[in-house]
Amino acid sequence: ALSNKTFSSHFPSLPSWLSARAEECGWKYPTLIQQRAIEAVLEGNDVIIQSQTGSGKTLAYLLPLLAAIDPSRACIQGIVVVPTRELGVQVARVARRLAAASVDVGGERIMIMSALQGSTNKRQRAWARSDPPHLVIGTPSELGELVKSGGIKYHAVKFVVVDEVDACLLNNNGSIVSSKSSKSLNLS
Repeated sequence: ALSNKTFSSHFPSLPSWLSARAEECGWKYPTLIQQRAIEAVLEGNDVIIQSQTGSGKTLAYLLPLLAAIDPSRACIQGIVVVPTRELGVQVARVARRLAAASVDVGGERIMIMSALQGSTNKRQRAWARSDPPHLVIGTPSELGELVKSGGIKYHAVKFVVVDEVDACLLNNNGSIVSSKSSKSLNLS
């Protein structure tokens, strides 16, 4: 069910560039899950979103996440953990579409990096260290490699989103498992 109010009128605390960009991309009215989740996150609450496929969960977490990023700070401020490369590509595509309108007063823009299986890890590690992106979207194993190499430092991270948490926690392509011999990703 869609709201009869636009993103900008329903969430006046979202930056105007972000609600305008969501509407330009065709997301003019928030779904019920977006209304509930975005409002809770903007109030400073931790949120667990459980809803049907196609209900708008990705936008429900990306909008408040992107709203919280300060493009003038050169550090990773948000991490989105996804279970598969395919989902990571989809999430990164939506994040980049939204962030394309994020130029601040100083001319800085929100930069997004994907850390997915099949990506060039060497290049990503170098980029994350020399000119860090603001948001990293990746699979547990690839994010774990970035953490181990020093490409992700926790001190500036404001948001951590785990999309499809059940799938991320399964032994799926090097993801987190409880075995002592397995690699683990600890973002605390």
